[in-house]
Amino acid sequence: MRVEMMVAFLAFVPSAIAFGAADGGFESGTLSAWRVLGDARAVGTVYDTAPPEGKFQARLQASPSVSVQQAASFAQIDASLLRQTFPDNTRVSMIQQHIDGAASIAVRVKGFTNATTNPSTSIFVIYRADPGSSPAPVITVDNIGPISAPGTGGFAFQSPVYFNVTMLNVRSGGTLTIGLFEPSGDPQTSAVLVDDVRVVDPTNTLTRAGVIPQLASGGGWRTRIVISNIDTVPVQVSARFWNDQGEPYRLILSFPQPDHGPNTIASEANKTLNVHESFVIDWQQPTSSPQIGWAEILTDGRVGAFATFHNQQSTDSAAEASVTMLTPTQSSLLIPFDQTSGYGTALAIVNGTPLSATSLSATVSDDAGNVILQQPNLMTIPANGHVAFSLGDVLKASTGNRGVVEIQSSMGPIGGAVLSFGPLKTLTSTPVF
Repeated sequence: MRVEMMVAFLAFVPSAIAFGAADGGFESGTLSAWRVLGDARAVGTVYDTAPPEGKFQARLQASPSVSVQQAASFAQIDASLLRQTFPDNTRVSMIQQHIDGAASIAVRVKGFTNATTNPSTSIFVIYRADPGSSPAPVITVDNIGPISAPGTGGFAFQSPVYFNVTMLNVRSGGTLTIGLFEPSGDPQTSAVLVDDVRVVDPTNTLTRAGVIPQLASGGGWRTRIVISNIDTVPVQVSARFWNDQGEPYRLILSFPQPDHGPNTIASEANKTLNVHESFVIDWQQPTSSPQIGWAEILTDGRVGAFATFHNQQSTDSAAEASVTMLTPTQSSLLIPFDQTSGYGTALAIVNGTPLSATSLSATVSDDAGNVILQQPNLMTIPANGHVAFSLGDVLKASTGNRGVVEIQSSMGPIGGAVLSFGPLKTLTSTPVF
């Protein structure tokens, strides 16, 4: 039996429709619906922290009587996975529940540690698919990592707010385990609070409304996505983010609308929109170089969406351009370009199918219609993947010319977006045909 393993850091998402966790809010005042390893109990307000929902939350306090080996056995995973991060003397406490059916799992957590040097308390959310499930059983581990925010109230370190952790793409029923690992702090005052465990139906009834072919953040760039309900009834919407390799892309997201909740790191964001209501999502990556990807917009109704790119060129100078949501239906794209007199063109392309990679070819024609370059093996984009490049860097014959580039896909629909840069640092989006 093949076991696939994905280890990923810190994923948050706004909560959605709950359907599968028994006493996920711990409102019974007990942990009777949960298996417990170590020191865990249902509490009210503790450590000056009230439950984010209802009257109760779960408190996991590091137990010196639980070993890493016992924790691995309890979570039904290989102990070597945990030993990659934690020594054998790590103190552990866990709670666990079985989940029926495919799901995304959302958990709210807040951590505390009294480690006297570097913070070392970690919070793990572990999902072990049932044996014999199809596709092959999967172990998914989200490690929230060390708690590193400056602490108050007697704690050396604590996370500043409750935040949401989401594990995506759980494909079958299995066992959910939430654990506290403390290798160096005081086990009596290092703890994690857990509340509002939700099991979210990943299939829902959402279908793809379209894609936003380019996202960029970092190095002076940031992206804002706006999704609007253009239907006559409330709709569910989901923005899912993908990287160049076609994998879920976990982004630092913020939500300027006060009703949506705190900043998160997630590969998707969900919301129910009333008629003509909008959902605003900002991506601002604190990196010196740009990070790129694309967004898939799903809904059970009718929505419109667009992205605005903001490029901060100096403290008093910035440029912006917007691209609208599109539906990849074409296997060939025609892209006007201008690479003369200080102008430049950048292109982003999304592989519209999640099933197979596609190979791209390119034909460059000048503004008189003369073919100046044919590139039969331009590049390959993975299934659900993405590529972005400056035209002059990849198709050098375009430099010093203006005209049209035709991009052809070997395996199905692609979608594209184009940004044009001017000699005075202007920025605009131009059409793709």
